[in-house]
Amino acid sequence: MASSKFNATRLYNYSVMSTRRSPRKQFVIALGISALVSVVLFVYGAYRNQSWDYTYLIWNLMLACLPLVFAVWLVSVLRRSSADI
Repeated sequence: MASSKFNATRLYNYSVMSTRRSPRKQFVIALGISALVSVVLFVYGAYRNQSWDYTYLIWNLMLACLPLVFAVWLVSVLRRSSADI
């Protein structure tokens, strides 16, 4: 008798394995989307409350993303230089 039970693990594994992006790229994309959502929610809340007192949070969010940007850049540079050798 065939099991008609939904297998979420199998579906998840298929969706993850069928993407052609590396886990690092998936992580960077997820982080970028979450940062964008944070900015949109901040702007909406500031507009709704008519208070822009906490705009420094946007600056902090950008500063928090800089180490990731530099790390991804450094990995790509090092991989490129090691391939040239």
